[in-house]
Amino acid sequence: MKVGTLVVAGLMLAMTAGTPRTNAGDLGNAAKALTTMNQAQIEFAKKSYLNCLNSTNEGVVQSAIGIILQWRLINPQEDLSKHQEKISDLALNGSTPGTRFKASLASLVFDSPGIVNFDAAACDDCGQLFDAIAGSVRQMLVGHNLH
Repeated sequence: MKVGTLVVAGLMLAMTAGTPRTNAGDLGNAAKALTTMNQAQIEFAKKSYLNCLNSTNEGVVQSAIGIILQWRLINPQEDLSKHQEKISDLALNGSTPGTRFKASLASLVFDSPGIVNFDAAACDDCGQLFDAIAGSVRQMLVGHNLH
């Protein structure tokens, strides 16, 4: 627990380091804040979020899944392949149904980003992101069943 808290605190510190763009309000949204970081900060954030995916605290794991997913949607060219592999593993082997569900949604989006029919940057938190993705999947399935 102390290691997870330290990692999250370090990540939050890294997110506020450096010179933010004029849209400093984005610093409240971790995935948006990642777009304001320099390369060294981004590499540190990648390592930190990968560590968060291995946490024993399910809240930390689920939040990391959401932030990584939003990061992917906002910045699709970023190499998050290690994160994607871990999230795919969590979809099958996560320790709670909530983690497995969120990891499954994230894996679906990683594999088929076209199912996202909303602006991921507009989501203020992970819960809002997962709700929007679940809605997109529901619309896709209902539309598919009507044809």
